[in-house]
Amino acid sequence: MRLALEAGVDSVEHGIFLDEDEAEFMKAHQVYLVPTLNAVQGIVDHGEGKIPDYMVRKASDFAQAFFKNMKLAVQRGVPFATGTDAGTPFNDFATGYWDELHLLVNKVGMAPQDVLYAATRNSADLLGVSEEYGALAAGKYADFLVLKANPLDDVDAVRQADKGVYLGGKRV
Repeated sequence: MRLALEAGVDSVEHGIFLDEDEAEFMKAHQVYLVPTLNAVQGIVDHGEGKIPDYMVRKASDFAQAFFKNMKLAVQRGVPFATGTDAGTPFNDFATGYWDELHLLVNKVGMAPQDVLYAATRNSADLLGVSEEYGALAAGKYADFLVLKANPLDDVDAVRQADKGVYLGGKRV
């Protein structure tokens, strides 16, 4: 990971074994961390008896280091963006992204507002599309959700089954 950082990458995906020096480097150089915690947590939560035991043990061992090091990254001010490895075992396309947001708040300790920034503004910045996406502002595409509950109070509000989804200002 250190070699990739020194080579000038824009982001690190997973970052399971991130250390303090790497976290400081990422903060100083605005390198985004995209953890995809749900890929590992799905195996830990649902893998027993469904996949080989060694895979569940490996995921459990990784999860301990993963969550510890993501907490370190938050404490050190590493910029986060969000993603998902949806399609990996027990990481569903319909819920994987929402699971990721939940884990960032409830297992890593990020504030809901910071998680929502990671999912919107920061992700758009990482992808190089922040001039057009990532925030509700004049001149940007109006892509947004309409929810019954405030995700700043409970990030799981994004799981609402009948949420309004708008792309380019039009409900889809």
